Amino acid sequence: NLQEIPSSLFKAGLGKESDVLTNLNRVALIEDEVEADSFLHNPPVLVFRLTPREPKEATIPYRRPKRVKQRQYPTEFRLEKSLDELEEAVFDRYSPNGTVTAMNETQEFPLKGQQCILLNLPCYGDNSDAAYFINVPQNRTFNGDQFFVIIGVNHHESINARYSHVVAGSYSKYIAVAEFNSIEHMPKSSYPYISEANVPKRDMLYAATLR
Repeated sequence: NLQEIPSSLFKAGLGKESDVLTNLNRVALIEDEVEADSFLHNPPVLVFRLTPREPKEATIPYRRPKRVKQRQYPTEFRLEKSLDELEEAVFDRYSPNGTVTAMNETQEFPLKGQQCILLNLPCYGDNSDAAYFINVPQNRTFNGDQFFVIIGVNHHESINARYSHVVAGSYSKYIAVAEFNSIEHMPKSSYPYISEANVPKRDMLYAATLR
């Protein structure tokens, strides 16, 4: 794959005013564990730094490449009622034995790689086709027998994404505590809380417990 980064977005050079370019590669949807292990231990990735022999003024910078037109999928507002019923079911399950607090503070996390370069912002987004969301519970920590139940839409089952992945951890320290994804963990995870008769679209939802 050729990744073109136009000079208008990236300050090349070796000085303090120059940008630092990081090339991140993420592997998902593994089908052959042996081949994947070989790839991870010896990734076939080469990064070249090219310095033109001609003066900078004589070179023609790359133009910004045109993006492939993105496909538009139906929104997930059709699942709002089902998600509300799952949330209510979680409350009904645990409220009699304790206090349940909802933290509906999820918002889009701006991790678009080229946008960050353009706006001179630090970020770690791998590509413009990935969507990131974040929920930062203010002053919420684990004490005694407390735990989190994380619910949401499995975007893979709703046909809005090839892969869904959730990471829980410390936002201030950038440390992951646990993770779950749409292949190994999300399928049928909402079943303990809601029935198909009451919520026909429950397969498009997930409910993960973090203790």
